[in-house]
Amino acid sequence: MKQICTVSVIVSIFLLSISCVNPGKQQKTQPLRFVLPDLPLTVSTDREASAYMARHYWTHFPFEDSTCIHQEEFARPVFTRFVQVLGEVTPDDARESIANLMRLAGNSGKDTATQKAVFRYFFDLCSHYFHDPNSPFVNEELFIPALKAFLESSLPDDGDKIQPAFLLELAMKNRAGEKAQDFGFVSATGNFPYTDDPSRIQTIYSLKTPYLLLFFSNPGCPNCRDVIQQLLNSALLSEMIQRKDLVILTIYPDQDLEAWQNYLPQLPAQWINAYNPGAQVKDNHLYDLKAIPTLYLLDANKTVLVKDGTSATQIEAALKQQAYFL
Repeated sequence: MKQICTVSVIVSIFLLSISCVNPGKQQKTQPLRFVLPDLPLTVSTDREASAYMARHYWTHFPFEDSTCIHQEEFARPVFTRFVQVLGEVTPDDARESIANLMRLAGNSGKDTATQKAVFRYFFDLCSHYFHDPNSPFVNEELFIPALKAFLESSLPDDGDKIQPAFLLELAMKNRAGEKAQDFGFVSATGNFPYTDDPSRIQTIYSLKTPYLLLFFSNPGCPNCRDVIQQLLNSALLSEMIQRKDLVILTIYPDQDLEAWQNYLPQLPAQWINAYNPGAQVKDNHLYDLKAIPTLYLLDANKTVLVKDGTSATQIEAALKQQAYFL
């Protein structure tokens, strides 16, 4: 997540009380007001301020009042500022802060209807911010504690848990720091519109290389063209390919092989361009392909370094963090 908060920003947030009025009810109800907790005098650094904010952010939020999710421009701006704070804390603290939010949302203590509505509202916010591929805050690792809280809660109906259970299963696969799921592929011969013998299937674990970049793509995908160009323009990646320290493997996950074969001339000849026979990756949900293109960076042991990457910049940053480059 991006580093976007400083002590000065946090202090300014602390001084801000968020209150919005629904114009149609201005004369009938008192608008809710959200006030963040005071920073203790012992807090003196950016890191301490961010950590304290993440842990105590929701202390004064009125979860018990259903108005908190109906008052215009109240809960969502509060949540957005919370997400910004999470960008300043450790991954473990960020995940625990999400779990704490879901506990508070599910235990408002007023009545079951309010608990259900408030709990679902904040789960949906987590889904929108952390799971939607178009969100600037997308972060599957922060969505996982929200999914777990949703599935462990007695508030949602069993039927409402089917999709979150599936999403959690996907999220737990191929996580950064864990071994990637193996799968088979058939590569093109050179860069011509025909392939090797379809019975000659290789697997990603059979590729011996210090680093392997999986690039799931589809014909006619404009974002795929953009990412291809980014990868080709990267001096670091080009040098690594030349040194044989990196292999880029494009994978077509669908079954229209004619469309894929016609697409092959648009793919760089120095990459391995392949299709997944029987669309097993897609049909068996071995990888989460909610968005195309999707990049996965693996090391020599096929440990995932980047999951669901979308740009060459992400891949370069991960590679520069490896001891190999220090």
